[in-house]
Amino acid sequence: MHNNPCTGKRQLAANLIDYIHSPAKFYLTGVQGIYPVPNFMDMEEVNFNLSKA
Repeated sequence: MHNNPCTGKRQLAANLIDYIHSPAKFYLTGVQGIYPVPNFMDMEEVNFNLSKA
């Protein structure tokens, strides 16, 4: 899935870091791309419970 922009018939980028919509640049270099990627260590606990109780 993560390599899709770089493989197949579309080949949108030469590598994951160059693909503008990929968070790979942040994960591999620490540099934010076009969309901010939060570090999971900085995220507060998320409640995925969808019940309204």
